[in-house]
Amino acid sequence: EERFGMPRHKSALLVVGSVALLSVISLLSYNAIGELRMGGRNFNDIMDYFSNQILLPVGGLLIAVFVGWAVDKSDSRDELASLNTAGYAIWHFLIRFVVPPALAVIFVMGVMA
Repeated sequence: EERFGMPRHKSALLVVGSVALLSVISLLSYNAIGELRMGGRNFNDIMDYFSNQILLPVGGLLIAVFVGWAVDKSDSRDELASLNTAGYAIWHFLIRFVVPPALAVIFVMGVMA
C-alpha cells in the first residue's frame, strides 16, 4: 500500500490478470481471432513491432543518456573497474556521444519501416 494505496495481493492479482489476458489474446491470434487485423497486422505482429521497434531502442536510449549524463563519473568508473583508463575513457565517450544518436537512428528507421 505504499505508492498507489492498493494492497499487495490486489496489485499482484491485477498484474497476473493482465498478463493472463494478454497471453490469451496472443494465443487466440493464432486461431479464433487470427483474421482480426489492425493496420494489416494481427495482435502478435503488433506486440512484436511495439517491443522490438519502440520499447527496445527507447529503453536503450534512456539508459545510455542516464548512464552517460546523470550517473556520477566516479560511480561508473567504480562499476567498470576492469577497464583500464583508456578503455574507460573510450567507453564514456561512446556512451555519451555515439550510442544515443545511433539508437535514435535505429528508432527512427524502425518506426519508418
